[in-house]
Amino acid sequence: TALQTHIAGDGDLSSTNELNNSLSLSGNTLSVTDAGGSKTADLSVFNQSAQTTALGSRITADSNRLNGVASGINTRIVNDSLRLNGAIASNAALSTRITNDSSALKTLIAADGDLSATNEIQVLSISNDTIFLSNGGFVKLPASGGGGGSSNEIKDADNDTKIQVEESTDEDIIRFDLGGVERWAMIGQTIVPGNNSFNTAIGKDAHSAMFFGRWNSAFGYESMKSNTDGEGNSAFGFSSLKSTTTGDKNVGLGYATLFSLTTGNNNTALGYSAGATNNGSGGVFIGYSAGSAETGSNKLYIENSATTTPLIYGEFDNDSLRFNGSVSIKDGLSLPTGAGAGKVLTSDASGNATWQTAAGGGGGSSNEIKDADNDTKIQVEESADEDVIRFDIGGTEKWVIQKNRLEPSNTGWNIFIGEEAGNSMTNLGSNSANTAVGRRAMYQATGGYNNTALGSTALMKNGSWYNVAIGSAALENNSSGQQNTAVGSSAMRLNISGNFNVAVGRNALYSNTTGGSNVAVGSQSLYNSSGAHRNTAVGLSALNKTTTGNNNSALGYVALFNNSTGYDNSALGRGALYANTTGYSNTAVGYYAFGSGSSYSNSSAFGNGTVISSSNQVRLGNSSVSSIGGYTNWTNVSDARFKKNVQEKVVGLDFVLALRPVTYNLDMSAIAEFHNTPDSLRLFEAEAEKERIIQTGFIAQEVEASAKKLGYDFSGVDAPKNENDNYGLRYSEFVVPIVKAMQEQQAIIEAQNKEIEKLKSQNSEIDLLKSQYQELLKRLDSMGN
Repeated sequence: TALQTHIAGDGDLSSTNELNNSLSLSGNTLSVTDAGGSKTADLSVFNQSAQTTALGSRITADSNRLNGVASGINTRIVNDSLRLNGAIASNAALSTRITNDSSALKTLIAADGDLSATNEIQVLSISNDTIFLSNGGFVKLPASGGGGGSSNEIKDADNDTKIQVEESTDEDIIRFDLGGVERWAMIGQTIVPGNNSFNTAIGKDAHSAMFFGRWNSAFGYESMKSNTDGEGNSAFGFSSLKSTTTGDKNVGLGYATLFSLTTGNNNTALGYSAGATNNGSGGVFIGYSAGSAETGSNKLYIENSATTTPLIYGEFDNDSLRFNGSVSIKDGLSLPTGAGAGKVLTSDASGNATWQTAAGGGGGSSNEIKDADNDTKIQVEESADEDVIRFDIGGTEKWVIQKNRLEPSNTGWNIFIGEEAGNSMTNLGSNSANTAVGRRAMYQATGGYNNTALGSTALMKNGSWYNVAIGSAALENNSSGQQNTAVGSSAMRLNISGNFNVAVGRNALYSNTTGGSNVAVGSQSLYNSSGAHRNTAVGLSALNKTTTGNNNSALGYVALFNNSTGYDNSALGRGALYANTTGYSNTAVGYYAFGSGSSYSNSSAFGNGTVISSSNQVRLGNSSVSSIGGYTNWTNVSDARFKKNVQEKVVGLDFVLALRPVTYNLDMSAIAEFHNTPDSLRLFEAEAEKERIIQTGFIAQEVEASAKKLGYDFSGVDAPKNENDNYGLRYSEFVVPIVKAMQEQQAIIEAQNKEIEKLKSQNSEIDLLKSQYQELLKRLDSMGN
């Protein structure tokens, strides 16, 4: 039901000094008018909302606030303050019921119409400039005008921010001041910016830097946010021209248009993100993301995407326009008058188009086109019905077309196709038969014959013969080298006088200048070779660092990669002889076989990861190999014709007795660490299997010590030749001292046998004497009897 409110004073029914005019609320300002004048209060601090609860069809409560819906009354219970969310106009019935005396205004408001104050709101009273509630709460009423001043303005306490209605009498202008400066004015239906820079900005942080720029318009969140000194710019849309600081006369219409532009001038962008990353000048970008990747100046983009090939593209500084699509013109195209059969549309130096008769060009018959001095022309059928098209340049016939052939017209059978190809070949000679295709192919060549160059600058400086260069810059510097074949970009690029070389692959034999008879197949193969001869490299970067080393063969990726001056080496397999630099006469077969060691000679490694640790060494397999063999025994050369100083200085039994036979397991990690074998080359499963095998043998250092102690120079010990080498034993060599020991032992046995035989003979004699003695005793006994 409707809020029924009775406000009772002290019963005197007199309106003197009472609230008998009006009680109203505008925004957060409470105004109270009585016979003594008007008082206002800012109630914004009491305006809160949360947890709304209906207290009746016309009253609600939120948090600790009581709200009168229809009447606009809002009371914050906790702070005992009264808020009116609307105006209470002068009301006769109300004013006659509001009375006051010196003790205070006593008010009862019955919310539900039962005229009972029970469970109703507090008693309201006014004393001078203060509104009191019966529970002790009060609101101080400041003087009218908020921060002071007349009733035609609203302003803050320090009077520098305000809204003013009619600064001058009856001027009908509302002014808005911020920080002491008039920023806006409302005149009739017009909103005018109040500054001398003629800038207009609407939107959060729009044109917020705002230092010296003039005549700018910014509409939209952060539009022209950074502008400090730019003039005559217009930005419409979210972040349009956001980064512009000093740029002038730019127009952006759409989200983030010309977003990154800082100092560019005279740009126009229309569409979402159009010209977003551009910082040039004089650009026009129309359409969704049109030109958003363009960074240059004086560009035209008409497109609905960020593509760099828009539907319409233009360059204002070059007066060029390009359509990246088909163009259809209907009805509206006009051409100059004077059109006729056989005429062509031509242009003069000023771009004016006219129709001209095509036949003859600079004059002549209808079967040719030629220049004014008649020395350059295209001629159709010089002779009647010959069916030949001729091309004359500078008074000389250079090409003819007959049937399906394009033929050069020169006595040397040379063909040059490409910008400045064969440019210096003035003395073509007879039968020179050079072919050059590509920009500046054989450009500086003045002689030579039977050469073929295909690619930009191929054989550019050539002066020799029988060379083939296919690829950009192939054999580019060759001058006197002959019978070379280079296929690949920059193959044999620096060759000058090297002969009989073959290079296939990008940069193959790149640095070769004078070397000859080399073969390089693979990108970067023999790359650094300068004067080396008779090398063969097959594989990416094979023999890559060889400079002057000769007679090397490398087959495999990075085989003999680091070889520089080493010679007579052979490497087969990826990384074979990889580390060799100056070593010579070495052989490596297998993946990274002989992969370490830079200066050894006459050594051979066969098998995956086989390690060589000194010169004059041969190794089969790596440390994981558990069996080497075949169907016959190893044969050592042992020809008396090849031996001298033959002596029998072999220690036998004493040496054998000094040996200590042992069993052991190989430490595979220790072997890998000693030889610096990287994990990438180790076979861990095979190593683990090898490590589990119980080996039988000797300790090389012990064998060496025993031999030295006996003064025996035993060849069965393979002692290290350098700090990278390791001990080894040649077990077959043990046969000799063992044989010697057996011989010595046999001599001892035979001597002992002789002694035994002698003792046996002596025993027989003794036995005979014993027998004779017994017989004698028997006789003596019989004689005594």
